[in-house]
Amino acid sequence: MKLENTTEEYLEAIYKLSEENRPTVAGLATCFKISNQSVREKIKNLTREGYLENSKDGIILTDKGSVRAKDVIRKHRLAERFLTDTLGLPWDEVHEDACLFEHIMSEKVADALEKFLNYPENCPHGHPIPDKNGIINEQKHIKLSTLSAGDEAIVARIDESSSALLKSLLSLGILPNSKIEVQQISPFHSAFMIKINGVCCYSIGQDVADKIWVIKGDKRNGR
Repeated sequence: MKLENTTEEYLEAIYKLSEENRPTVAGLATCFKISNQSVREKIKNLTREGYLENSKDGIILTDKGSVRAKDVIRKHRLAERFLTDTLGLPWDEVHEDACLFEHIMSEKVADALEKFLNYPENCPHGHPIPDKNGIINEQKHIKLSTLSAGDEAIVARIDESSSALLKSLLSLGILPNSKIEVQQISPFHSAFMIKINGVCCYSIGQDVADKIWVIKGDKRNGR
């Protein structure tokens, strides 16, 4: 994923990392493919500008930082919905183009696009879209890799950073709202044998299972 080291991209990355764990310098360095020292310098600047706060617990967004991060994320995910739903682009090809749209889209355009798309709640990969006030309809999701043999779950969202992963999962029928049944788990959780929508069985590695977030139990669309 190509990223320029802008304020918006840092805040977006920090917000997304915080959805899973506390963001770290090393995690951001991996995301941006730069040195830890470069990340530390940017963190200092963002703290000085009021977007981050000093904390022993790690990197934390201030209210100001959270508002701006959610604004960027909203535009990005609306752009992904437009590119897939309206222009018909595959879900594995829209992430990087949406990264471009998110920085040039005005609030007026974002509001109009949201209305045109009939106020979607999630992006094509299942991630929630903040509304114009920054409110997100969040649910408790867990990684597929934490399930046990015999568990059932519904796919909620999928890490969209890898086009190859998305293309592979699409070919297997693993999409948001798909039903997953864990048939077997290999020793050390290195592979998961899963049934998809009660029909096809496939084996996926732990690295893939870590990028699929689910709602445990057979509960589709909040029902």
